[in-house]
Amino acid sequence: MWVTAPWMGVIEILGTAGADAALIDLEHVSYDLAEVERLIVSCEASGISPLVRPPGTEVEVVSRLLDAGAHGIVFPQVENAGQAAYGVSCLSHRPHGIRGWGGAHTRHAGWQGGYAGELMASGGAASGVYTRDYVEKARADAAAVILVETVAGVEQIAAIAAVPGIDAVIFGWGDYAVEVEFDGERCREAAARVYGACRRAGLGVALSPGDEPYPGCLVIAGVDTLVMSAALTSAVTRARGSVLPMGEA
Repeated sequence: MWVTAPWMGVIEILGTAGADAALIDLEHVSYDLAEVERLIVSCEASGISPLVRPPGTEVEVVSRLLDAGAHGIVFPQVENAGQAAYGVSCLSHRPHGIRGWGGAHTRHAGWQGGYAGELMASGGAASGVYTRDYVEKARADAAAVILVETVAGVEQIAAIAAVPGIDAVIFGWGDYAVEVEFDGERCREAAARVYGACRRAGLGVALSPGDEPYPGCLVIAGVDTLVMSAALTSAVTRARGSVLPMGEA
């Protein structure tokens, strides 16, 4: 479920409903990292994997989200293999990537592990977060999800899908529809092209409700605010329908 409302109750409801993951939006919302971190904590308490879509593909932002506990990053507006590879590199610490080292003073590490200077300078044995096991697990725990949502991105989908380290791809119906001026046929053709490229590359791919599922896919149940909007509109309509106009018996 896409999550655009910074209310922890939404996450708890999703957990009760049996959702697997929350795709927390940080691109088209007014709240910031502090609210996202609270949603991440709520996800973990509710048994849901928190994935976060940042405003763009900047390693500084991605590092902060992962340090806060995000289980993966949904990279928006990816249009070529180079951008996809850069996004993947943001998930790994050096020397294999470019993610900044938060280490012991992050929520991801539980604020544990000691001060690196004392450990390394004293010749002590590597332990805790200062081990290859921790570094490798940190990368393994971070999913790389690529959002292809432009004409340029769809044209390059085969090259994007071939980038090592990508876990899943989402076709962005909204942005694509706006770019092609709401040409439904072009949208459906683009979606089919993305799905086909992902299947051939053995990648996970997100489908929208109504699309025919296949092994390896994930289905986006909807957007929390749209679901709430529909429910509230229905409730108001029912309430108005049960009230007689003034003067009628």
